Amino acid sequence: MRKFCLCILILILSAIVGCANRACDKTKEAYIKQGVANVKLEKYNQAIEDFSQAIKLDPNNAQYYYKRGITYGNLNQHQPAIDDFNEAIRLNPKYAEAYSNRGFVYMVKLKNKKKACSDWKRACDLGDCKNLNLAIKKGLCKN
Repeated sequence: MRKFCLCILILILSAIVGCANRACDKTKEAYIKQGVANVKLEKYNQAIEDFSQAIKLDPNNAQYYYKRGITYGNLNQHQPAIDDFNEAIRLNPKYAEAYSNRGFVYMVKLKNKKKACSDWKRACDLGDCKNLNLAIKKGLCKN
């Protein structure tokens, strides 16, 4: 009986150690959910870590870069935000929200009206015209 219990204990410990050594404790979806929750709690640095872990597990998912870009924007880290929006667009050239939010960073944070209007026009071509319409109303972009 003692041998049996010892064997069971060894198996359990092996499973725990094996799982700790592999990336089996969280899936990319779990990291994304945790990242979104951390954004809502305004724990932006932790959210960036969560989104980065999801990106490591699935580096071709444009949405993960987009979410991390938004989070960098919340921290006023403009270049990393733009880099992530660029990657999201590279992975999905029809990602209207990525163009729209990159345009927002260009306009509001970096005061680059030309790049902002260009991004908002592209976003509008893809179906997201909110920022372009507002910019046209305010005289920031031409129709």
